[in-house]
Amino acid sequence: KEAVPLPAPVIPKAALGRPRDLVISLDDQAFVLDGKAGAIKVFDARTGEAKPSIGKGGNFGAGPWDPTRFSTPVSMALDAHDKLWVVEAHFQPKRISRWSRTGEFEKEWLGPTHYGGGGHLDPRDKTVINHYGMKFRIDFASHTWKLESRLWPMNVGGVYLPERVFYVGERRYLVGDCDNTLFGDPGPVMGLFKEVKGAAIPLVCAGPLGGWGEFRQRPELQAAFSQFDPEQSGFIWSDLDGDGQVQVSEMQVLGGGKLRQSAGIG
Repeated sequence: KEAVPLPAPVIPKAALGRPRDLVISLDDQAFVLDGKAGAIKVFDARTGEAKPSIGKGGNFGAGPWDPTRFSTPVSMALDAHDKLWVVEAHFQPKRISRWSRTGEFEKEWLGPTHYGGGGHLDPRDKTVINHYGMKFRIDFASHTWKLESRLWPMNVGGVYLPERVFYVGERRYLVGDCDNTLFGDPGPVMGLFKEVKGAAIPLVCAGPLGGWGEFRQRPELQAAFSQFDPEQSGFIWSDLDGDGQVQVSEMQVLGGGKLRQSAGIG
């Protein structure tokens, strides 16, 4: 038997980065959830003509929370009322959102917390609670709350998520120094941060040298401290010049000890 040729694709492959889900409406509009673009791409299912995308692209990092931007969208559905529902596989936060077919963000559902809950209240501002690298604002009068910002993305550089707040005089700092949950970044590096426009900016990092992502990713740092065994050495870095960049002159390394990294799952 002769092979039956496959029809030419309607939507060109080059138009998609990492398609995760597809729904087609009754009027032949194709909605493709593109994980790489971090957006819903829309096409005419008959002709392949591209329409305006839904959601801001690029995936969300750190800073003030923007509900119109996806983090890790993985699944989507179109209901009988022509509403698009999107599920994101993420912990900062766990989220389901609803959108109109024309791209307007309508509502989001966040939560729940990880096992057993958690979080730290700001000792000078009880309307602020930090949880799992996120900053929430509580309105006690209306018994409501909202996500205000993502302070620090999970699984970045082996640094514990900034959560605890403490003050030195009028200076406010965030500290990441313990496991926040069984799932996520288990450390083992402690971080001291300042908060700038809803994002945590590292000022000091300390811990096992081999567990620090900055060291693992920077050949020049590895070369400068090549005499030390990273798995048996500790370090401290302080941003002395305030530029937010790690430099060899800002690091101190102590070798020869036996270090035990924190255990974690995730």
